[in-house]
Amino acid sequence: MKSILAWIERKSVATSSLSDRLLVHKALDACARRLDGKAAAGTVIARKRAVFHQALSLAVDAELLTENPIPSVRWKAPERVEEEVDPACVPDPAHAAALLAGVRAQGTRGRHLEAFFGCIYYAASRPGETVWLKLRDCELPRRGWGMLRLNESRALGHGLDGQR
Repeated sequence: MKSILAWIERKSVATSSLSDRLLVHKALDACARRLDGKAAAGTVIARKRAVFHQALSLAVDAELLTENPIPSVRWKAPERVEEEVDPACVPDPAHAAALLAGVRAQGTRGRHLEAFFGCIYYAASRPGETVWLKLRDCELPRRGWGMLRLNESRALGHGLDGQR
């Protein structure tokens, strides 16, 4: 643990140096990149910026900074970059069916997750849409394709067990 804390101390800048707007600008630029150097998704950038802003606000509350420098920094998140989906990363229908069967075999929780991942695969829904799907939003015929009305999308974090 001591070695980890020593590494953090060596790699970190003093909180007081974050009053330098150019350093804050550089930190915001870093928030816009993934670890591999590619552009991060817009939602990721927004989340990282919000966390950084909150951390600087806490530094003001702790009297380590006189003011939060972010509002005075002229910085704009990069334009949204369209990301391609590599077809080799998407399972074909037979592979997807086998994966879903494997999930289902995990018991009660597996059956629940089979429905969750099945909606993501077959309806191309996002996890945040799928979590908030209600039975009344589903038309499920005995045979053939049905319809899902994806009315809500929220950030995950409420769990996949229907607790809201």
